[in-house]
Amino acid sequence: MTLLPFEIATLIIIAALTVLGSAANSFIVVVNCIEWVKTRQLNSNDIILTGLGVVRFFFQWTVMLHRIIAMIYPNLFTLAKFVNVIYAIWTCLDYANIWFSTLLSIFYWVKIPNQRHHIFIFLKLKISLIVPWLLLGSMLASLVTGIPVIWSVKNSYINYTINLSSTNSMVTNCSLSWNLCEEHQSNSTKDILPKMSLQRVLVPYIYPDLVPMLCIGYSLPFFISCVALLLLIRSLWGHTWHRKGNNCNPSLEVYFTAIKVIVSFLLLYTLNFICIILRILGFYDAESPWFSAFSVAHVAYPSLHSVILILYNPKLKQILERIFLHAEVHSGGDISYNYQLNIRTK
Repeated sequence: MTLLPFEIATLIIIAALTVLGSAANSFIVVVNCIEWVKTRQLNSNDIILTGLGVVRFFFQWTVMLHRIIAMIYPNLFTLAKFVNVIYAIWTCLDYANIWFSTLLSIFYWVKIPNQRHHIFIFLKLKISLIVPWLLLGSMLASLVTGIPVIWSVKNSYINYTINLSSTNSMVTNCSLSWNLCEEHQSNSTKDILPKMSLQRVLVPYIYPDLVPMLCIGYSLPFFISCVALLLLIRSLWGHTWHRKGNNCNPSLEVYFTAIKVIVSFLLLYTLNFICIILRILGFYDAESPWFSAFSVAHVAYPSLHSVILILYNPKLKQILERIFLHAEVHSGGDISYNYQLNIRTK
């Protein structure tokens, strides 16, 4: 199959972003795993980052493989089982990625500000103990919000095949048939559509159910992250007001770092969500350059945000600088590090 120039360029960009994101997420996971092996403990911030890194690593390679198959072997998207599996994995990992990022925003909101309300103090003291349960809750939330989307894709596929078998004579000549009897379905070995991209023709049938589900699934964690950001900004405003003339206070840097991380997540998240909705609404098909732009945005979001997390985390940034220095001078020996977290999580 001959690829168009923009498809080749898209594949190269996606590959570069996937490698960048994989390296960043692997770095986060490996550093924290090494620390756990040495100390047998991890603070809450590192636990969340480790979970986020693992989820994003697999999510990015799922997107990468999806794009490669869509370009080189598009006929695979005419197989019902393949479509169900690829979108089930994609959806669950995508929602887990979003919910883990939202959990990180919540953690910053609880841990950084100094509030005197008894509920807030209770959360601040107990957050380290309940983080593993919050991670489990995030996984469950990703499944709860992802399963309806997966079910919608499956039903849309069935509706599409039924529509074709009843209205398209060309499909009949191509020996495409669909029998609603369970007996016939169980004896069927292949669910084959015409030789056209399923991603292109599926949109009209997905639209009625999928858009509301996507809006609910993506909007809830987005809303929670926005609330966490606004509360952090409010706390920063009050903190600054009580410390006029002392703008170099280290505690202010902690606020600014957390706000930058959350804002970067929300901006990349919003761009990704807009691309998804435009795709589902049928503004561009799978053969359009806009679809390539959507694919790039979808991969760029977790890759760039993981890089930002490293750059704004004192421990990870210091280790990364030591690795680059080690590679530059070609010196041997172990890389040791001492660090002091700006965000105190213990």
